[in-house]
Amino acid sequence: MFPILSLTGPCQSDKTTLLKEIFPDYQYFNLERIDFREMITLDPMGFLKATGSKVIFDKVQNIPDLFHYIQVISDKRNTPGQYVLSGS
Repeated sequence: MFPILSLTGPCQSDKTTLLKEIFPDYQYFNLERIDFREMITLDPMGFLKATGSKVIFDKVQNIPDLFHYIQVISDKRNTPGQYVLSGS
């Protein structure tokens, strides 16, 4: 397994359902929620460090800058399956 997994596809194609079934022990963040977007935008690195690994970021296209921070953290940890990213 790679450190970062990505699932993309058309809207309403059950990507979220699939990911929640495959990764039931992962934390889930829907980035359509304004509260999550605000927390992440204010301190992306702090947010990623606080959540640890095994995280699903759904609708990740809503925070394009997040990709850079995820890569930096992922490179430091070098652990398989740290982040699962989903978007349309």
